[in-house]
Amino acid sequence: MRIQGRAAAEQFIQINFPKCSLAVLGGSGSRSDPNIHSDLDIVIVDDTAEMACHKTIKEYDWIIECFVLTSYSYRDIFNEGIYAANPSLQRMLVEGHVIKCEEEGIHVLEEARTDLAYGPMPWSLNEINFQRYVITDLLEDIRGGESTVELWFSVNRLVVTCCEFHLRVNQQWIGEGKHLFRALKTFDPAMADNLDTALQAVYLRRDLSPIETLVSRTLEPYGGTLLDGFEQ
Repeated sequence: MRIQGRAAAEQFIQINFPKCSLAVLGGSGSRSDPNIHSDLDIVIVDDTAEMACHKTIKEYDWIIECFVLTSYSYRDIFNEGIYAANPSLQRMLVEGHVIKCEEEGIHVLEEARTDLAYGPMPWSLNEINFQRYVITDLLEDIRGGESTVELWFSVNRLVVTCCEFHLRVNQQWIGEGKHLFRALKTFDPAMADNLDTALQAVYLRRDLSPIETLVSRTLEPYGGTLLDGFEQ
């Protein structure tokens, strides 16, 4: 039986990164509800590291993903997350369990909190209109006579793009995969529930009407669907 996640992370840091100024355990491994498929995501700031890197290893019967930063590289990496509206490292630092934090690490944590509180950069009107066009084009794709598997692929892309649109126009952070749905559910539980219903209608009955309604309602406050007349 593997040891508890926090204990494993603490031992890992003591042995492999004893001189780090900050180490934070994120994800389900930092909580009391990990499952057998959970891994340990650890963000580390260590100036003895040659360079920032992301590496995965197995220790203590855990898969451990390390995001190693340095005091002179973390800001650039933070900025990449901000520009993508997906500051995953800042989230892990703020929401995770602090294993070790020295004075230099406190400043990194403070910057992560400030980044998250500030929110993503607002979209310009041109960016909003371009995404309206992209979503409308994807909506037209699913209305075509595609095979079932092709339909599923098209719906997946449409749903992801539509969720990102809804979050971004409301100046909310997005996420990847399940984290995108979690971000949506946190910001707009009603839309998340409607999306759940719409996806089941598509996958179980090939019924497109709920997903079409959801997309149309999402775009409506910003001018609705857009194909004819779009120019970039």
